[in-house]
Amino acid sequence: MNRLDLNDVTWGEFPTQPPANKPPTVPRHGPGETFLKGPIPWCWLATAASLPGRCLHVGLAIWHLHWLQRRPKIRLSNAILQELGVDKHAKGRALKRLEVAGLIAIERHAGSSPLILLLDPRARERKSR
Repeated sequence: MNRLDLNDVTWGEFPTQPPANKPPTVPRHGPGETFLKGPIPWCWLATAASLPGRCLHVGLAIWHLHWLQRRPKIRLSNAILQELGVDKHAKGRALKRLEVAGLIAIERHAGSSPLILLLDPRARERKSR
């Protein structure tokens, strides 16, 4: 009978992937980290995504602030958009496009960030019928 010498055994690396029977987890935000809260209507996202430029970026920032501030009208500063790579000129173009598309309404005040109200694009479709 042969003896098994543990020094002759090749040990594999510890698996970096989860076991096959355990599904991988979805990334989650950590304590104190920024996150996007929903639900966000898919038709709203699809419309914003179909617009040119940084419209989707600006739209996601608006939704983020809407849930964070828990108010119907929010102020959209340039600071949060800088994190998404959007400058003040792209912000202005995107806001105008989102407004024309019926996704937002804007109250502009000289010298301050605009007040933005999220709209339901389905309401616009219902009115046109």
